[in-house]
Amino acid sequence: MSTRYRAFASWVVFCILSLATAAAMVAGFGALVYGSAYAIPALAEGKTVIADSSAVTAGNLRVGNREIVSFALINLASRPVTINGMGATCTCVQTDQLPMEIPPRSRRALRLWVRPLAAQAGKPFAQNITLYLSTPGDPVSVLVQGTVLKQTAPP
Repeated sequence: MSTRYRAFASWVVFCILSLATAAAMVAGFGALVYGSAYAIPALAEGKTVIADSSAVTAGNLRVGNREIVSFALINLASRPVTINGMGATCTCVQTDQLPMEIPPRSRRALRLWVRPLAAQAGKPFAQNITLYLSTPGDPVSVLVQGTVLKQTAPP
């Protein structure tokens, strides 16, 4: 191998390692300050509130039974943000915690009630919820998923 090729290869490796280190530092900063490595890209996109997960799992669900799932909402802004309301693809997902104010650069847990309907028995459960904010910008979306067990006849 020529000396030029070795020098070029060393430079490329150095650049790749430098970029990887910078990305890890940015993710670490986001996790340290906001509790989530996804906070920094969300800030860059102009988001003020994010969920700590884009999907929450409710597990095995029984028709008519109410199960509770929760997730955290993270306020990335330097001012309080209020979650004013929620929209869902089904009335089988509800909450009684709204409106909810999240202090600046803080986390708050949001609890949802999931009560599957008879028509959902024996099927995968997947409902999108949308949380509407007091600030301009995109609402927060979270997928609630699980499995609705088949109903069995009483003995």
